[in-house]
Amino acid sequence: MPSFDRLQAAHRDLARLVAERDYRAAREWLEAHDHADAVVTLDVHAASAWLWEAEEACRKGDRERMNACLTEAARFRRPENAARFREARRQIRQVTLELTSPFDWAEVLRVASYHRQQMLAGEPAPPRYATFAHPRLIEQVGLAGVDLDALEARDLTTALDAVAAAYPEELAHRVRRLGVPFARCALWIAGGRPDLAVLDLLELPDADPLVCLERARVAYALGLSVPAALALTDFLMHHGRHVVVRRLHTGVFLAQLAHANGDDARAVDILQSLPRDGIGRRPVLLLAELLEGLGRQDEAAKVLRAWSDDHPSDDDAAERLKHLTL
Repeated sequence: MPSFDRLQAAHRDLARLVAERDYRAAREWLEAHDHADAVVTLDVHAASAWLWEAEEACRKGDRERMNACLTEAARFRRPENAARFREARRQIRQVTLELTSPFDWAEVLRVASYHRQQMLAGEPAPPRYATFAHPRLIEQVGLAGVDLDALEARDLTTALDAVAAAYPEELAHRVRRLGVPFARCALWIAGGRPDLAVLDLLELPDADPLVCLERARVAYALGLSVPAALALTDFLMHHGRHVVVRRLHTGVFLAQLAHANGDDARAVDILQSLPRDGIGRRPVLLLAELLEGLGRQDEAAKVLRAWSDDHPSDDDAAERLKHLTL
């Protein structure tokens, strides 16, 4: 059973057909000369060549050529090259979104793609990837270690209820409305791979608050606080109020993003607008720290005093208050 390369070396007419990319004629030649075993190799080679051309045409903005190449590639699709087709689709979606998305989101796409390539090369996931991971959800739906992009829609439909249950009731109903593409995003994030959620998220409706929330979390996990803040601001605009998703208070998150982006006055305004008894210790201490940094020591002391009165065992807060009132 000679290899496909050896067959080309031994038969000039076959080599010529492959060189001219007349792959259908090359397939007929192999079948006519009792080399049907080499057809799989030919099909994998042909599909890869056409997919590469489709990707290049997409980068050049030639949609007509891209679609023609994809049509040719589809003639040679087999189970053996399914992963290559998925990768081509991902690349084409990536390029299309980079060309059509606002600058900040094009940057998110590029960073996500870079991280993905680094991890394919064996690099560990960035530490922030674990920020919004939800291993229990992944175990619950039985998809640990599974390539979600390789699953059919019907395989993810059964996960919709479990994904919805991970959100507060006022948002949960949106999961089924958004369907499988959103469920795939949520599961990538829960599995610690926010980089793989970006494409689907950017193809979902911009005005859906649940989409905005997950865009914010993904952008933050990728180390991009500006688009994260923009997305979370969109969430608040479309939903109208802050929520708590597991341990994440969206108001506190928005304040943290404002601080990360150098707008401490905005961060203070956000934190002061939130009920103190509903945000926890760390945001209260952050508020005091920001007020002090802005030269508003009296307000910082007032915040710490109120917290210390309610939590007399918090020695750190008491020490900070003592420092401010010296």
